[in-house]
Parts: sequence; C-alpha cells; structure tokens
Amino acid sequence: ATTEIYPLSLHDALPISALAAAESGYMAVRSASLAAQSRARDARAAWTELSATLERRLALSRRSESIASLSALLNGDTSGRRLSFKNYALASYFRLVTGSASLRLADMSDGRYRLSVTEGRARGQGRVGLDLEVLDSYTGKPRPAASLSGGEKFLCSIALALGLADVIVRGAGGTPLDSIFIDEGFGSLDEETLDRAMAALDRMRGDRMIGIVSHVAELRTRIASRVEVEKTSSGSSLALSEGW
Repeated sequence: ATTEIYPLSLHDALPISALAAAESGYMAVRSASLAAQSRARDARAAWTELSATLERRLALSRRSESIASLSALLNGDTSGRRLSFKNYALASYFRLVTGSASLRLADMSDGRYRLSVTEGRARGQGRVGLDLEVLDSYTGKPRPAASLSGGEKFLCSIALALGLADVIVRGAGGTPLDSIFIDEGFGSLDEETLDRAMAALDRMRGDRMIGIVSHVAELRTRIASRVEVEKTSSGSSLALSEGW
C-alpha cells in the first residue's frame, strides 16, 4: 500500500499562542511599514517645498541685494564719491546752465572771463559739492568765483540768469521766453563795465522784453522806455516814460 504524506498548514504546525503572536507581529510590522511610507511621502513633499522655498529665498536675496545697491547708488551712499542721483541730475542741469552762462559772461567781459563747474567736498557727511570757478584769460588760471569784485560778480549773476533762460527755452522745445527782469546790481559796475553789460543785454534782447529794476540814475540816459516810481508824502505813483 502507498502512504501519502500531506504537508501541515501553518495552523497545524504552530500552537495557537505562537500563531497569534506571529499575526500580531506581522500586523505591527505592516503598520510600521505603512507609517514609514507615509512619513517618507511627507518628507519628500517637505523636501520639495523646502527646496522651492530655498530657491525663492535665494532669488529674493539677490533681488534685495540689487535693490539695496541701487538704493545706495541713488542716495549717494557709495564709498568714495558720495553724490545722490538727485544732486547728480541737478549738477548735470547746472553744468548746462553754466555752459550757456559762460558764453554770456565772455561776451560781457570782452572775452576775459568764462565759467566752469568744479567738484569739491561739501561740508557735512563728506558728500560731493559743486563750486563755480572763473577762468581768467589774463592769468590763464582758474580761480574761485568768490574772488571776483562786486561788479564782476554782478556780471556773473546776469550771465547765470541769462544762461538759465537759455536752458529753459531749449528744454521747452524752443518756446520763447518773452520777458526777463533783472533786479539791482548795476550800481556796483564802473562806467566801462556798465557799457559792456548794457550792450550785451541789448544784443541778446531781440523780440524779448528785458526789465531792469534799479536806483542807478545813470540808467535813465541809457534806457528809453521806463516805468518810474515817484515817492511823495501822500504815497507813491507810477509814471511811464517812452523815448528820450
């Protein structure tokens, strides 16, 4: 007779207590595995988010540095030459005015004086300042505008006013500046300088009206059309004078 052997199942091979312990261990390991997989997914998602955050932070840091650098440049807080953008723009405009004024001054001084802008340290916080220099053809050397005499300073003032008018007209697309008023200062000019100043004003007048406010009696013989203020004990009145 043939003897058949049948393998025992796990239930037949192990005692009940051992089987329960094995099943419990399996469930614990399976639960731990599932929890580990969940934590791994969370970790990968967190790492992806962290990497994106780090990239955004790096981009924002670079942008912040660029903006801070631009801000420092515009505010003139860079090392060495401390000049803000506002002052840079004003300095550029001032140079345009000075360039035009220099031509006017050369005309009024028979070619002796010209104006130029020079940079220097202004007081306070070491910022760059702007000064006017006068180029004197008699000496061939520049000198501070403060070294000019009273009459010469007045000529510079007129030249700067006319230079400013020139720049304004060019900036307005050629729109004419119909009227200019110059207040006082003619009393500080000697006769020769006064002649040159009046001749220069007459040349640049064209169709423009140039008004001169002055107490200098000699100007009455030089200016045909005048508005004279007459003071009396009862008040002041105006008188119009046309021609000589």
